Amino acid sequence: MANDDDRSLTQLLRELYFSWTGIVFLIMALISVLMLIESARTHGTISQFWLAIGSAILASTLYSFVQTLLTTRQFNRFLSSTIQADIRKEITERADQAMEIFRSSRDRYLPARTYQAQKSFDPKFNRDLNESLNRSARYTFRGMSARFAVTRLALIESPPRDVRLIVADPTQPDAVDFRARHEVDSGNAQDFDHAKRDILDGIYLSIAGAYLTRRRFDHLEFHFTPLPHVDRVEICDEAIYITRFSDNSGERVTFPITSKFERESLLYQMFFTDCNSLISSPYPTRLEIPGGLSEPEFLDRLATIKIKLEPERWQAMKEQFQAFKTMHQTNLKP
Repeated sequence: MANDDDRSLTQLLRELYFSWTGIVFLIMALISVLMLIESARTHGTISQFWLAIGSAILASTLYSFVQTLLTTRQFNRFLSSTIQADIRKEITERADQAMEIFRSSRDRYLPARTYQAQKSFDPKFNRDLNESLNRSARYTFRGMSARFAVTRLALIESPPRDVRLIVADPTQPDAVDFRARHEVDSGNAQDFDHAKRDILDGIYLSIAGAYLTRRRFDHLEFHFTPLPHVDRVEICDEAIYITRFSDNSGERVTFPITSKFERESLLYQMFFTDCNSLISSPYPTRLEIPGGLSEPEFLDRLATIKIKLEPERWQAMKEQFQAFKTMHQTNLKP
């Protein structure tokens, strides 16, 4: 539309310029010719007068005509180059705006990276998550058990100083039923009980590991909920990692598909708000683990929230966590 307007303006200027200027040149040329004719019809001083005037007007007309042609050509070039430059500038600005809108929409709705489902550890996922954690001041975990999360925090060089872990409440075993059913391929009751026990053991293992690594953090706390999130959500300062255990499509694997979203994304904002609401809610059971908390005091705190551990079992859990950390050190920190 802008191009058509510029073309119409150029054409109008040219028509006006050539039409009126041409008429003036024609009138001056006719006048000079008439004066030359008059000089031929007369004699003496009057003839010389008409000859001089006619010659001067004709010479001026020819000079002005040539000058006008040159000036008009330069004007056309200038006008054409100006319009072309403006059009190129407008197209470039509109293209940049379109690309910016596309990038903004992509960052808001599409994952920055996707890690395909695997039966073994994914080195790319573990490297990316470790890098995000090393750059974060706060880390929020939401899932069934946090044994891998706590082990990872015990292994990386610069863990976040503020850690919140939202997991299933082990005092309410029904909280892990849905995830346990997802872990087994059949409706076999024995397999289901085994999967359920494995998830509960993972929760206790994460509790033991969190206590053993408590001095690495400025703030560390658990939030035990009877309605845990089936999918695993790990929120860092710059990105969120969502592992979809609820995805029933395809073959059942140990490590389902995971998507990474940037901080500007809609899912990051949604889960960040959701987890903060849950943390501030009075319904989950909260367990804070200060760095200077002694072991007897910690066991007393566990007992107050109905997690009672005998000394033998507590010692076994600590040993199991150390063995678990050693076994997965290479996998979680590739």
